[in-house]
This record gives sequence, C-alpha cells and structure tokens, in this order.
Amino acid sequence: MWRKLDKRPIFSPARVKILLVAVYVSVVAGYFLVGLLPARAEDGLAVAGRLVIPAINVDGEVVETKIVEENFIIPETRIAVYKRGNKTLMMAHAMTGFSTLKEISVGDEIEYNGEKFVVSEREYRRVEEISMREILTSGEEEEMVLMTCAGEERDGEYTERLIVRAKRFSTEFSTEGGNA
Repeated sequence: MWRKLDKRPIFSPARVKILLVAVYVSVVAGYFLVGLLPARAEDGLAVAGRLVIPAINVDGEVVETKIVEENFIIPETRIAVYKRGNKTLMMAHAMTGFSTLKEISVGDEIEYNGEKFVVSEREYRRVEEISMREILTSGEEEEMVLMTCAGEERDGEYTERLIVRAKRFSTEFSTEGGNA
C-alpha cells in the first residue's frame, strides 16, 4: 500500500530551465501587453525620463525624438521630448499621450525628471502660424513647451496646435516693497 519515496530531486536542472523560460516568457509578454517596456524596438527612441502632470492625470515615460527630413518623429502612444539650450519641447498625439492636455490651466504644476515647472500660458495656434524656430529659441529662463494637435481634422491633419508654456519653478521670491 505504501509507495516508495522517489529519491529524485524535485527541481532537476531541466525542470529549473523550463520554469525559468516560462517565467521569462510570461514577464516579457506582460510587459508588451501593458506597455511597461521603456520604448518599443520599432520606435528606435531612447527613454529620456518621466513626465507627471497631476492636474490632468498625465504620468508617463518620455522618449527622445528624432528629426527626419525636418519633421519630428512622434511615437504613436508616447510623449516625445526635444531639448535645445534651456528649452524643452514635449510633443504627443492628442488622442494618446496628451489626450487630457486641453484641460490644463495656468498655474498647474508639471514635473519632468524631478524638476518642477508651472504653467504660465496656453494658447491655440493655427498650424500655418507656428514658427518652430520661435518655439525652440532659448530665452533667459528655462522653459518647457508642451504641444499637441487641436482644431479640426482635415485629410488626416489637424488645423491647430495647443501650445502650453511652463516656467521652471523657483522657490526664490522678490522682497521688493515688502518686509524681508
């Protein structure tokens, strides 16, 4: 009635290999399914950091963008960044990465890689009126610009862009005219 105890180890090298492969495949599949990989291989874009805008529920990874034939390459579902001097430009599609950007208000806080910015201006501009040179020209202060499509869609292109400007948050304050 009693069975002899099997003296073979429960975790043989072959079983351990199978278990590790199964865990690896599960983890990789999970990353692809929920989008947790830093950047998809087909994007060819490196992860640059994390953007958090609590007021509009934005919290996601940002990838560096490339310029190809004078056009920025914007991933379909991610936020892209282009840095030039003290100007940081963030771009994303209005239906994915910046789907809630239209709800942002002057005074809202933005955090990018631990650095804080405060929204100072928001405006809609017609595409033909936008000067990327002006947007990317560095000023005296560090500035972040968020941009996404807006307006009407015509032949797969939107007629306007929502442009949000934010200044670097500073804890310094002026004491002119007040008591220090």
